Amino acid sequence: MTELRWLRPARRNRLSLVLAGILATGCEIPSPESMRTDVGTPPSIEVTSDGPGERLVRLTEAQARTLAIRTVTVSRAPVRFGIQVPGTVTWAPDYYAEVSAPLSGRISSMAVHEGEAVERGQVVAELESLELANLVSSYREEEAERRFAQLQVERYEPLVDSRISPASVLEAARAELARATARSDAAWIRLRSLGVGDRDLARWHASDVDRPLLVLRSPIDGVVGEHLIELGQPVMAYEKMMSVVNTERVLVQAFLTPDNASWIRAGDSARVALPAVPSRAFEASIMSISPMVGDGSRSVVAIIPLVVNGALIPGQSVRVTVRAQPGEPVIVVPLSAVEYEGDTAVVFVRGEDDMSWIPTPVEVARLGAEEAIIGSGIEPGDVVATTQVFTLKALARFAEYGEEP
Repeated sequence: MTELRWLRPARRNRLSLVLAGILATGCEIPSPESMRTDVGTPPSIEVTSDGPGERLVRLTEAQARTLAIRTVTVSRAPVRFGIQVPGTVTWAPDYYAEVSAPLSGRISSMAVHEGEAVERGQVVAELESLELANLVSSYREEEAERRFAQLQVERYEPLVDSRISPASVLEAARAELARATARSDAAWIRLRSLGVGDRDLARWHASDVDRPLLVLRSPIDGVVGEHLIELGQPVMAYEKMMSVVNTERVLVQAFLTPDNASWIRAGDSARVALPAVPSRAFEASIMSISPMVGDGSRSVVAIIPLVVNGALIPGQSVRVTVRAQPGEPVIVVPLSAVEYEGDTAVVFVRGEDDMSWIPTPVEVARLGAEEAIIGSGIEPGDVVATTQVFTLKALARFAEYGEEP
């Protein structure tokens, strides 16, 4: 007992006696676990194990009456639910057009400006072009040659009939007329490809017109959007001069996540509204869904045509609510039936009676505003609690911790 020498003699003697008694009797110091008293399960709840991994929460008759748990019987059925996604307004096909000239030149006059309404075929600008002047001159020459060849044929026909001139002369005149007609037609086709019409040629032949001008017209009814030209400005062929937008009809691009896109089909109904004015909405249906996910946004785009008569403008942001309908019947439970334990979704399935409930993990395929689509975990015919679910969860957790050693 040399290690006890530093103690006072009285205390050293008492400690020595205790150690000696322990060594003499062979007793062990009891562990905290052996000293713990089993308090048992609370009288209001009983938790049993009916199978591997299955825990059963059993209520008393008084608790069952007090909680009055409501239930729903699980089944597979068609379902419709809303998916809200962002969207952007853009112009519809044939309701947007750009004005440009098919050849280079200089703006000699402008008839409309930005923001003005125009009609289809209305003159918006005129272009002076050396290339146009050359084409018009070539057409006039070819047309003159054609008329001369026509006169030659008309002159030789009676002479040949009277046997004054040989038939070969008439045949040569007719061949020249065919060649002249082909050259004249080719020159006219080149002018027509520039948008030149019969009234333009008639106007250029008038005595008060000293040079031909290419008339630029609006391709559609609408309002002038971008206006990129000024009077006297030189422009290149097919350079954008202005745009015309018709807002009677627009397209809405709804941006879906790949998961949402799996629930949506072309033809599903949709509701489009401005975030600032949610009460003013437009009803339509999805025309098409892009077959690819965008590289930048990782979004799938659904295209929705709308007739809005100017109420929506291209470039505006909107909120789109798509009413999706899965192609096959699915298992749906009220959202109130689902609780979470960490990241695991759980529903309480009724056991053998209304007083026994089994917390059952499920895979939630889709969460809606008021319902949840269940992918796996429960089957048709199961009875699921839709009220007092949080209370059942609390009782199950309390009982679980109460059983821990």
